[in-house]
Amino acid sequence: MLFKDYRIALNEAEQSLDKRLSALRDEFLRSYHGEFNPLKNSDLWQNGLYRFCHFLPKGADLHIHGLACLPVEEFIQWLMSQDDIFIFTGEMPKRGSLRTIAPGAAVPEGFKRFSDAFLDGDFSTDELRTIWTLLGENPHQTVWEWFETIFDRHMYATSDSIVRRYYEAVFRYYVRIGIQHIEIRVLTFGTPQEAASMATAIRDAYYAVMDSEPGFSVKLLGCGLKYSWVDLGVTTSMMENALYIHENVKDTRRGEDFLVGLDLVNEEDRSNNISFYGGLLTRCVREHPSLKLMLHCGETLHTGSTSVPEALQLCPVRIGHGFNLFRHKHLEDVIKDNDICMEVCPVSNLELHYVNDLRKHPAIEYFRKGLPMVLASDDPAFQERENLTDDFFAAAAFWDLSLADLKLLAFNSIKYCSASSETKQSMFEEWLRRWDAFVLTSL
Repeated sequence: MLFKDYRIALNEAEQSLDKRLSALRDEFLRSYHGEFNPLKNSDLWQNGLYRFCHFLPKGADLHIHGLACLPVEEFIQWLMSQDDIFIFTGEMPKRGSLRTIAPGAAVPEGFKRFSDAFLDGDFSTDELRTIWTLLGENPHQTVWEWFETIFDRHMYATSDSIVRRYYEAVFRYYVRIGIQHIEIRVLTFGTPQEAASMATAIRDAYYAVMDSEPGFSVKLLGCGLKYSWVDLGVTTSMMENALYIHENVKDTRRGEDFLVGLDLVNEEDRSNNISFYGGLLTRCVREHPSLKLMLHCGETLHTGSTSVPEALQLCPVRIGHGFNLFRHKHLEDVIKDNDICMEVCPVSNLELHYVNDLRKHPAIEYFRKGLPMVLASDDPAFQERENLTDDFFAAAAFWDLSLADLKLLAFNSIKYCSASSETKQSMFEEWLRRWDAFVLTSL
């Protein structure tokens, strides 16, 4: 069966499983009356609907940010085996900050090797989950201010060795939970050579996993900063670094580009308009036609935001979030007619307070209108229990999705990923094999 000719339809067995999905959703909604928050409520992931979404073949995760990939428990397990990562044991606001310290180098006051600190009881899993996720949101700060302190505590990836070890753990985790392909947004700091060295370390980690999981696939998206107080020269330098990676770090095993797209990140409400960077982004893709734009936009509640129309002016192949597209309804046909995929991150939108009831998430209507869409995890380490599963669970539980809907979302993640046509075909065939097995074992 050719990937490009595939159509979503349910056979007799899938129709039976669709009825089971509906029953599991009804059972969950009847029994659960608490707040939907994967971080706060462990009983969420004990029910039948969550287990259904755990085993469901979800395809690819197309919107994740670099050092926010490993959920807390997984991250702790990895840190326990890293002799050169230390943690600050003092008081807030620095408490729980991680730093890499080379063997033989002086250890700054207040820092202790992570494995020693954890075994000595300086930290518990519950405390780390609080200070490393949105669970610990500080009432004296906005949610984004607290969110950014989490990133500040994770500034430990200062050597290629650590980068490689971390991403190998990330990729093995994704393989273990059944994800076939991921596209990671990375900040391209430093000199071009330093940025390329970082990308090479990520590629080496990917190859290490690929040795035992040849079907697993990874791509990078190079990102710059768009905060209004960040000098344009900094962002320009980061984009130039991304171009350097694109040219010099290839997926030689598959004969494909490794860094495939560009984006700008940060909290939208404190950032420059996308049009401010229009000339820079246009030049980048004009000079490197194989690069595509996958732009964050619409991640805001501000009624005057123009980020969605400004992003669409730059002809992206995907848009990240697109939450407030409902304020620009005339652009829905533009997205649909140009087959621009929306990377929707329901759990992230909930945790960052863009929506307080998932039943009212605007993406439900976008999906019903036939706009191209995938589900994605965004910053799962700081927001979820299990990457992508939580998002499928949220959508299945609160958007009244059928099995055909979930199948389409999973299929779309392969259709709109950045792999070559040949890799997509292979990925699709494997996904279909997994899907058929899932249906048979879930009835």
